[in-house]
Amino acid sequence: MTTTPPPVTTTPPPLTATIAPRPPQQGSPGSQVIASVLVTNTGASRIGAQTVVLTAPAGTRLANGYLGTWRDGEGDLSHPGTLSPDGSTSTCSGVPVNLDPGQWIVFYTALLIDPGTAPGAASVTFALGSPAFATGTGSITVL
Repeated sequence: MTTTPPPVTTTPPPLTATIAPRPPQQGSPGSQVIASVLVTNTGASRIGAQTVVLTAPAGTRLANGYLGTWRDGEGDLSHPGTLSPDGSTSTCSGVPVNLDPGQWIVFYTALLIDPGTAPGAASVTFALGSPAFATGTGSITVL
């Protein structure tokens, strides 16, 4: 009697990352500031190219919809996004995150502070993946 073993299926581990804020930049209404976060691969699998969605806080708008990335040995790179008509969100597809477990990258974007925006803290949201598997905020301070 011959038996056929059942098919073997493997499921890769889920992608996981932490997104931590970096020190906030300060700006006055009418100025431009940069919000940034530190993204670390906390999982067991490589994170390859991903979609990154940026969402501006109330009283601000994304300056151009671009996502900047920086990592040691690579320098600054800019990734275009599809900016919403009101400048509140941008979707950047195919961003080469390319992080092995334990590696990190900095994401950043430029925000315009609208005239009349009240002073205080505000945060831009960075969502990694489609659907998002990691979300975090980068802080700014309106003077």
